[in-house]
Amino acid sequence: MDFQTRALFTTETFVKGLNWHLPTDVRVRGAWDASQDFNSRRDAVSRVYQYTLLNARWPSALLRDFSHHVPQPLDVEIMQEAAGCLRGTHDFSAFTVALPQRRSAVRRVRRWDVRREGELVLIESEANGFLPHQIRRTNGLLVEIGLGRLPLERIRGIIDATLKEPVQGPLLPPKGLCLMKVNYRECPGVEEVHETR
Repeated sequence: MDFQTRALFTTETFVKGLNWHLPTDVRVRGAWDASQDFNSRRDAVSRVYQYTLLNARWPSALLRDFSHHVPQPLDVEIMQEAAGCLRGTHDFSAFTVALPQRRSAVRRVRRWDVRREGELVLIESEANGFLPHQIRRTNGLLVEIGLGRLPLERIRGIIDATLKEPVQGPLLPPKGLCLMKVNYRECPGVEEVHETR
């Protein structure tokens, strides 16, 4: 979030004030003084999202709002191999909803990684931008591949544009998706950084 103000408050005051008014499940951890032409959306170099799968026989009461439960065993190795096909610059129109005519579906994916941590399977993706439902639809396809319901070649065919059919994978629920980080270039207009823990 970015905004212009004539207030003479310090960045620390903004952090404290925002946290006072925000609900308890939302926290501001830092504030920066930036140049007037800075835009938090346009100037982002990349965004990092993580999708959490609970790959266990039974669902979790504690993780029910923050993960998608998959009770059947997942082959994380083949999911990682499939995710590797997503890296690079591609047309991801097959992984999203219908877009306005002039909006490009081309995105540059820096990484799409799948790893297991105990009963959790974490899918982390980083790109210069994402399309509506792109992450949840793509990860749904990775889950189908991990369950052995779809072959690895399915995702390769979509990326290489040799397979023209729509993606036949589930749209995973939003509760497992979390924005982890937004990366920016070094910004000479940033004068102060304040971060609270």
